[in-house]
Amino acid sequence: MKTNIYNTAIEEPIKKKAFYTKAYKIPRYPGGHVALFKYFDKHLDYPKQAKKNKIEGNVLLKFIVTKTGEIKAISIAKGIGAGCDEEAIKVLKKSGKWIPGKIKGEAVDVMIGVSFEFKLK
Repeated sequence: MKTNIYNTAIEEPIKKKAFYTKAYKIPRYPGGHVALFKYFDKHLDYPKQAKKNKIEGNVLLKFIVTKTGEIKAISIAKGIGAGCDEEAIKVLKKSGKWIPGKIKGEAVDVMIGVSFEFKLK
């Protein structure tokens, strides 16, 4: 399974928003992308229904990493069903605290996306 993280780094003045979609420093998993991919590889199980029906594809989740590093507001931007969407959400929820995104040195809530590739061997 392959995972990708999506966000764009920019510099912008601090404005009061519910959350940002871009930040100078994007939120990141402790240990960076490599640690995140290892975590997902270890904890993500291919759903039985998806295996049985030979379902493959990418699940794209969008979520907010809060200024305290919590994960909230997970949504499915692109799903493939057969239990894959739910499995991706379950694993993301259990990923623990992240390092929050920042704008001008201030921690802010930032929405990012993560893509999970489900591919049968």
